[in-house]
Amino acid sequence: MQAQKGLKFRQTAAGSIPVLAGLLLIAGMAVAAWEKGGEYEVTAYYTALAAHPVRAQVSTILIGLGFLMLVPAFAAMAQLTRHRGTRLGNAGWLLGTIGFGVMGGLALVVDVYDTHLVTQLGVEQAVALGEAADDLVAVGVLGMTGALGALLGVLLTAAGLWRSREVRVWVPALLVAGIVAFIVSPAALVPMLTASSILTGGLVGVSLRILRADDWETGGPVLPARRAGQPGARADARV
Repeated sequence: MQAQKGLKFRQTAAGSIPVLAGLLLIAGMAVAAWEKGGEYEVTAYYTALAAHPVRAQVSTILIGLGFLMLVPAFAAMAQLTRHRGTRLGNAGWLLGTIGFGVMGGLALVVDVYDTHLVTQLGVEQAVALGEAADDLVAVGVLGMTGALGALLGVLLTAAGLWRSREVRVWVPALLVAGIVAFIVSPAALVPMLTASSILTGGLVGVSLRILRADDWETGGPVLPARRAGQPGARADARV
């Protein structure tokens, strides 16, 4: 009985984390201090932080925690690929963990530092220091690692989920559309809210699949795999 309760708690936690991560991202995007004009530019960025320091800090906390909660969410999604699409799921788990872990850390450290910087020194000095910091190799490496890891992690995980047949096809489709929208959208309220909402839609599908499962630890896929000899059947279901 105790073991069953422990497994049920694990399933509930695994099912709740993806949707909670998405909701944190949506909330963070909604309260963020966005630059005017919808394009990132250093002066506009620090001007927005100076005008709304409280909103900037609240948004940073929400977005940073949302990114960090996507780390265990990738572990939960990898569990759904335990029968089919395993290699894709594992690769997505690894890259997504690195990518969103780095992005969460950058959000919680860099953005908080930038807000404090501009409130103490003013926009002009903050811009000068910010531009100098942008030239640091470490900043570029961490930023690229986070962005590429997040992108590839979501794409590979979505492919693994589609291959696994554990979720309906709209779930990986929304995950892919959401992460692509994050990359191509301008830095403005409506585009980023839209992107985070699309991504969250896919995460909701993942959460529902996990929470409704009666086979979370050991069971098979939602849709039966093709039998040997049927068109499209494969001997190796783990690719």
